[in-house]
Amino acid sequence: MTVLAVTGLAAEARIAARAGLVPICVGGSPERTEAALRHAIGEGVTGIVSFGIAGGLAPELAPGALILASAVLCADGSRLETSPRWRDRVRRHIPAVAGDVAGSGAVIATAAEKAALRRRTGAVATDLESAVVAGAARGTGLPFIILRAVADSAERDLPLAALIPLTGKGRPALPKIIASIGRDPGQIGNLFSVALDTRRALRALAEAVDRAGSAIASPSEEWQNR
Repeated sequence: MTVLAVTGLAAEARIAARAGLVPICVGGSPERTEAALRHAIGEGVTGIVSFGIAGGLAPELAPGALILASAVLCADGSRLETSPRWRDRVRRHIPAVAGDVAGSGAVIATAAEKAALRRRTGAVATDLESAVVAGAARGTGLPFIILRAVADSAERDLPLAALIPLTGKGRPALPKIIASIGRDPGQIGNLFSVALDTRRALRALAEAVDRAGSAIASPSEEWQNR
């Protein structure tokens, strides 16, 4: 039996694999993620986890805060709820915030944009994969959960170098990042802070996996008890 973990970063995929999840990592592109999910879902898949870092929308959430989402809010206005029993079992093991996550087709880059999205949706965080995961789960009848850690807080404006898309393997596009820094060296300080906070978020995810790995990898109690 297989539980898929949909991630954007290769580092997220490595952490997910420690929990016994089978990672799908295609660099945060919603289109590539949807195609990869269609290819991966088949006989033997029992659930999907949207796993990785997120942009904070709730001002009280600091980098590293864990979110075990109640639902994802999609661009078409739908609200797709995560599996209640599955997420409640995971919540017994880790200190995670509840609330909705806003799915997005692009990174929400500025504090003003985050505040506007928060006012419009009430979501606590946003990411690129959760809406795609929810759509795939709705289309196949599979349960899904969303486990995310805040990497950039609600009040942060992301530097331009942090907005450069990842490679298709979920790694930073270093030549493009270096070129962006060359054009605007003033973003180095902010970029360094983003990197530190991303590391905090990844560490929080790793700790969550260490504490709740079997629950994360088990959509049903029946499977968990085998």
